[in-house]
Amino acid sequence: MPRTEQVKWILNWQKTEQGMAMLEKHLVPRYPESAADMNDQEIQAWFENWKKSEEGEAFSAAHRRQQQESRHYAAKTEEDGTFRVEDVPAGRYSLHVTVQERREGRQRYGRQELIGSLNYQFEVPDMNEGRSDEPVDLGRLEIRIRKRLKVGEMAPAFEAETLDGKTIKLADFRGKVVLLNIWISQASECIREMRHLK
Repeated sequence: MPRTEQVKWILNWQKTEQGMAMLEKHLVPRYPESAADMNDQEIQAWFENWKKSEEGEAFSAAHRRQQQESRHYAAKTEEDGTFRVEDVPAGRYSLHVTVQERREGRQRYGRQELIGSLNYQFEVPDMNEGRSDEPVDLGRLEIRIRKRLKVGEMAPAFEAETLDGKTIKLADFRGKVVLLNIWISQASECIREMRHLK
């Protein structure tokens, strides 16, 4: 896993944190349309009643089953950045890697600063008799180095997909004031905050 650009930090690959997990459909309860107008107590009361419903019990059973069947792996990274995970069953997986700065002296015992990361999805094909000695080589993976932005600096260009499937680019809003709201659908406080943004 090479670096994508020259950096001044010393990378310690053996202190790289990485994990691999089987890709699963993210299960989210279906909140009512009125959830945006509910307070915490009202949403909690709705959720407790919903869990007892047929839909809620089916959701809980599916969630428990998913947790029982989920697979997670950790890998030791060698000095050259290579790693190996043994006996991985067929399926689709997501690999997450974080690279941290190696500090010298007393500072090496403190919290290490994140300077790069990688999220990569791949598939392990079906194998005869459920296993094979033939390795799945992911090839050369590039770590994206994080740029340290300071207040007032130009934001990096990016694009994303909107909820209706269109592409939105930061450059389209050049010269305008942009509010970026980061939220998740399963958090009730995020749902309530949305009404203040309309």
